[in-house]
Formats: sequence, structure tokens, C-alpha cells
Amino acid sequence: PICDDRDECREGNGASLCSGNLWCVNVPGSYICQCAAGYNVTGTETITATQVQGDRNFSSATSCTNVNECTQLSRTTMLCADNSHCVDVIGSFYCECNSGYRTNVSVATVAKSGNVT
Repeated sequence: PICDDRDECREGNGASLCSGNLWCVNVPGSYICQCAAGYNVTGTETITATQVQGDRNFSSATSCTNVNECTQLSRTTMLCADNSHCVDVIGSFYCECNSGYRTNVSVATVAKSGNVT
């Protein structure tokens, strides 16, 4: 018989296979969990999947923690415009105007994809 890989993430509801800040990724013969964007791996386990060519090991995340983008990027990288500061939130960040300043609507509209508020 011809045997195809089973996508455990789609069949078994990936959210129940990998919970919290993890998302399910199908790999040949098994699945692994990876941290969602904005999170770092803090724990892993090895998953062995049997394939026609032999066993293959995959590293699967077991836990993740929030990345503080405001402190993780180098000081030369400008996350926020002048007169504003970075605010870390779970899984992301946003920029907020400093006290005494307000958002310039025309600039904020253009820079919306850069997390300007």
C-alpha cells in the first residue's frame, strides 16, 4: 500500500496538541510544537518519527516565554519615533507618545504597520 503522512495538526485540532503560546507544525510521521511569534523557546523535547528512510528526530518546544522586544533589539535599532517609547505587551509591543506629546495622525496612519499608536 501507499502510505501518506497524516497531518496530526489538522486532524487532531492543533490547539489541543500544542497549548498556550505554542502552535502545531506537521512533520513527516509526527508533529512538533513551535513558539508563536513574539515568544522564545524555554523548554524542548525530542520527537522521533519513523519514515521510510529511517527514524528522524525533531526538536519540539514544550514551553515559551514572551520576548520583550523593547529590550531585546540593539540600541541602534529605532523601534519607536522621537518623543515616544516602547511598551512591551504579551507577544508583541507598541509605541506610545511621551508625556506632553500626541500622535500625529498623518504619520501614524502611514506607520501603522510599525505598531505606532
